[in-house]
Amino acid sequence: MTLTDTAAALPPHSDGVNVCLAELLHYQKQSVRWLPPALSIWSQLSGQHSSRHKGRGMNFSEVRPYQPGDDIRAIDWRVTARTGKTHTKLFTEEREQPVMLFIDLSSSMKFGSQLLLKSVQAAHIASLISWLTVSQQDRIGAVIYNGLKVRECKPTARQQGPLRIMHAVMEAHEEMLGAESAVASQESWQAALRHLHHLCPKGSDIA
Repeated sequence: MTLTDTAAALPPHSDGVNVCLAELLHYQKQSVRWLPPALSIWSQLSGQHSSRHKGRGMNFSEVRPYQPGDDIRAIDWRVTARTGKTHTKLFTEEREQPVMLFIDLSSSMKFGSQLLLKSVQAAHIASLISWLTVSQQDRIGAVIYNGLKVRECKPTARQQGPLRIMHAVMEAHEEMLGAESAVASQESWQAALRHLHHLCPKGSDIA
């Protein structure tokens, strides 16, 4: 039985204490209603994020004076004719940009003032970001910290990425709820951040 099949048998709403798979899967459909905000991890076109590297790509970046070694095929003849000096076009290279989540499900998140525990709300936000990321054809990964152990989810594309993260979130959350409050943390924040640093591909966004 797949995670999707299991979700069909679960109640449609969370009780605010446990992490409900059906409610996390709900964000897959809701993500299409979120407009991409400017300067955010999903603000570019599908799976295409502006790179700091300059080269011959799909998107025009700027025009600057020609320098020795520039590709003569990129000369902007209109600007050159208007200014009387040779200018060349620069293009931004388009690259896939992995997104990494750092999800805190430790005992410090085991409280809530109204409808949900903070840990459950964190799981919902992680699910939404995961579905938004894969909808933009980027890879999503996560480091999940619950005070007892650290779980790693390597960046993965398509539905596999969010589903793997949700499964790990539910395991980590259930483990945190079942632990005695007096039990000392076996993993520190510093250890969790080391996991994140080790797992992040170069150029990743961290949320």
